[in-house]
Amino acid sequence: MSKAKNKTKTDIKYGDYTIQRMINSIMWDGNKTMAERIVYTAIELLMQDEAVPKDMMVNEVIRTIMTKTKPSTEVVSRRVRGASYAVPMETKSRRAEMLAIRALRTSARARGRGMAKALARELLEAFQGTGSAVKQKQNTESMAKANRAFAHLGAR
Repeated sequence: MSKAKNKTKTDIKYGDYTIQRMINSIMWDGNKTMAERIVYTAIELLMQDEAVPKDMMVNEVIRTIMTKTKPSTEVVSRRVRGASYAVPMETKSRRAEMLAIRALRTSARARGRGMAKALARELLEAFQGTGSAVKQKQNTESMAKANRAFAHLGAR
């Protein structure tokens, strides 16, 4: 019998797992209502922008943003006979989603005050395929591509 994965519940407003994980990631000092307000305000600002098609649902927009910011491969450090190697590994879907959310969060926090507006801007840029979260994904994948000579060390 296998253990059940610690599955996040869906969020209150849209019934989406990814939005709830984003709320949990943004949350600071256990202040969940503030995190919910930030994320929901950011989503409302995002959906009001003219770059987002009006016929798209919120879940579709978030799914599009996640596909543009989720890295498919990452570099994992492996020690072999005393030496450390950067080994490219395929990223599991839940980890890739968390890396994407983390990239969006850190990029928004780096923008400064007004977290809801900063997160909305970062989500919009990710939707358009630009922004620092997408750049971080590209950097991660290019680093994995550069170290593919050590890929044979990843198989255990």
